[in-house]
Amino acid sequence: ENAGGRLHQTQSIELLPPSQCGVPAEHPDLCIIRVRRDHLVEDALDELARQHPNDLFKPLRVHFIGEEGVDAGGVRKEFFQLVLQVLFRTEYDLFTFFPESRMFWFNPTSLESKEVYMLVGLIIGIAVYNQVILDVHFPSALYKKLLGIPVGLPELKELDPTVGKSLESLLQFSGPGCVEEIFCLSFAMERTVYGETHTV
Repeated sequence: ENAGGRLHQTQSIELLPPSQCGVPAEHPDLCIIRVRRDHLVEDALDELARQHPNDLFKPLRVHFIGEEGVDAGGVRKEFFQLVLQVLFRTEYDLFTFFPESRMFWFNPTSLESKEVYMLVGLIIGIAVYNQVILDVHFPSALYKKLLGIPVGLPELKELDPTVGKSLESLLQFSGPGCVEEIFCLSFAMERTVYGETHTV
C-alpha cells in the first residue's frame, strides 16, 4: 500500500489518473497539480510527491481532471479547502479535534506514516506560500515547536483548557489529603481511535 494508506479512495472508472489525463505534468514557470475530485487525496499526495523541490517554489496551478476552466486563483483555493476537509476528518485519524478550543493536534495513536504527515505539512506550506488563507486552526505550540521555542503548561491550556487547568491545580496542590479524594481524579485519560473512545 503506497503513501496515504487508508486515505486512498476507490479508483474512478470514469476519469483517467493524472499520469494519463493528457495535461502536461511540468511547466517551466508553474507547479502543476492534476487531480480527480472523486480521488482527491490520493491524487494530491501523489502529485506533490512527484514534484522536484524547486518546482514547489513556483506559482501553483491546479487542474481538476475532466473540467474546463483556467486556474486564476479560485480553483487553487477550492483545491486546498477540499483536500484539507478530507485530511482533517476524524475517520482518517491523522489529527485530534479539541471542541473546547476548536483546534487540532496530531493524533498520537495514528497508524499513518511520517511521510503522510510530511505531505500534509507540504500541502499547508504550499497554500501559505501561494497566499491562500486556510480554515485550519492549530495552537501556538505548533509554531513554537517549529521555531525551536519551548512549550509548556500555557500552551496546553490553550489547546485543552479543561485539562490544562486541571493539571495546573494538581501541580499547585500540596495537601492535606490525596489527589483521588480531593480532586475525584484517577491517573487515566481518554484517547479517540478511529471514532472510538478508549480509557488508558
